[in-house]
Amino acid sequence: MDGVSLSLPLFLVGLGLLLWSGVGARADRFHAIAFAVSLLAGFVTAGVVWRLDRLAPLAMGARVPTRSSGELLALAPFAGYAVFATLVFSRFWDVPAHVSLAYGELRFLVQAINLLGMLVCTLAVSRSFLRGDAVRGLVQVIWWVTAINVLVVVYQYAALVLPGLPQLGISRSHDQGLDIAAFSHGSLSIFRPGALAGEPKALAAIMVLYLVTWSAGVDFGNGGPIGPTSSRWLAVAALFVVLATFSTTAVVTLVVAGLLVHLANAGEESDLRATRRRTLIAFSGGVVVFGVAAWFPSGAGLDLLTERYVGRLQGFVHNDKGLDQIALMAWSGSPFRVVCGTGLGGISFEMMPYLDAAWSLAYAPNIGSVTVLCELGLLGMALLLVPAFRLVLRSRERQRVEPDPGRRTARSLGICLCVLWLVGSGPSLGLAMGLGLLAAAASQYGFAAVTSPGVAEPRAGTPARVEDRLLAGGAA
Repeated sequence: MDGVSLSLPLFLVGLGLLLWSGVGARADRFHAIAFAVSLLAGFVTAGVVWRLDRLAPLAMGARVPTRSSGELLALAPFAGYAVFATLVFSRFWDVPAHVSLAYGELRFLVQAINLLGMLVCTLAVSRSFLRGDAVRGLVQVIWWVTAINVLVVVYQYAALVLPGLPQLGISRSHDQGLDIAAFSHGSLSIFRPGALAGEPKALAAIMVLYLVTWSAGVDFGNGGPIGPTSSRWLAVAALFVVLATFSTTAVVTLVVAGLLVHLANAGEESDLRATRRRTLIAFSGGVVVFGVAAWFPSGAGLDLLTERYVGRLQGFVHNDKGLDQIALMAWSGSPFRVVCGTGLGGISFEMMPYLDAAWSLAYAPNIGSVTVLCELGLLGMALLLVPAFRLVLRSRERQRVEPDPGRRTARSLGICLCVLWLVGSGPSLGLAMGLGLLAAAASQYGFAAVTSPGVAEPRAGTPARVEDRLLAGGAA
C-alpha cells in the first residue's frame, strides 16, 4: 500500500503555530494551542530527533504568567525526589558499551532536562487557566483537534477503497520508513487509523479526552460549527474512532477516567440530567457499535473484538515479552528498586538482560504508571498520587464556596489527562497538563475569585476570601 509521510509537514505546521500564537496571543491561548501542537505526530531529524511533543512543553514554559495558583507546592516533594533519585542512582547504572551516548552515559542529564521542562509546563498551565474563559478556550481547541482528526480518519478509510488516494501512515523517529498500522485476524488484514496523531493509540487518547469531558457535561460553547448538536455527533464519531483503533488502553481509560470524573463531580450544582443523558448516549452508542461489529459480512466481528480487547487484557497479565511486563519483572527483582526505583531513565538498563537483542537505543515502558513505579518506586508513586488526590478534594471545597463552571471543567480535564497518561500511552503532556489544571481548579486565586462582577482581581499572594468579595461588591 502506497503511503505519504506527513512528519515533516506536520512539524513545520506545528512550529509555525507555536511561533504565530506566541506573538501577541494571551498566555492561556498560547498554551492551549501548544497543547494541540503536542498532539501532532511531527518530527524532523537534525543531529538528533526534534519532536513536537518535546518542543511544546519548552515553548509553554517560556511563557509563565505571574499570577500564582498557590497549590503546586504540594508536588514539590515529588519533583525533589525525582531529581535526587536520578542524579544519585544514575551513578550505579550498568550502561552497556553499545548504547549511544545520549541514551547511555548522558541519559540522566536528558531525563533531568525533560523533567524540568514538564515541571515548568505544569507551572505555566496552573497559572494560565485560572479563568473560566481560559478553560473554555482550551476545550474548544480540544473540540477542533477531535473534529479534524475525525475528518482525517474518514479520508484514511476512503484511501483504502478508492484507487489513487495515498494512505497516511506512521513515520517513526528511529526508522525513517513508513508504516501502515494494521494487524492480522485469520485471513483478514484489519486497518487501524492514526490520523494526525500517527499512532492509533495516540489518536484514541484524543478521542477519549473529548468523550470523557463531553459526557461530564462540559460546555464547549455555541458559535460557528461548535454547538450542542455538532458536539453530540462528534461524540458519536469519536466513539467509533476509539473502537476502530482497537486500542485496549483507550477502552480501559474511557471507563476508568469516566468513572473518576463523575465521582469527582458528584453532588455539585450542575445540570445532572444533561450529564446523565450524555453518558447514556455514549455508552448506548458503544453497545450499538459492538452489536453492528458482531454482524460483519466476514462473520468475524465478535471474535475480532473479543481477541483484541479481552485477549489483550489477558495477554498483559500473562505475557512476559512486552516492554511493560519486562520493566515490571526487572523492577520487582530488587526490594530497593521496588521502594525507591532506579531514577528517571534507569529502568531501561535493568530491562536489557531480559531483551532478546542488543539495542543501540534504551527501550522504556509505554505505560505512565509503570514508568513511575519502575523509575521512582512506590515512594515516588505515593508522592505523585497523594498530592493529586488532595488537589481534587481541594477543588471540590473551592467549588462549594465559589461555584464556577470553569473550575469544574478544569478538574474534569485534569483528571482525564492524568488517567490517560497513567493508564495508557496518553499525550506526552498528559501528566503536566493534568496536574496543572488540577492545581488551577484547586486555587483560591482563580475563577469566581477573580471573575465576580464588580470585584477587582486579587494580587498574587492575597487571599480571595468570600467575605472580602462581598464587602467589595457592596462598596461598589
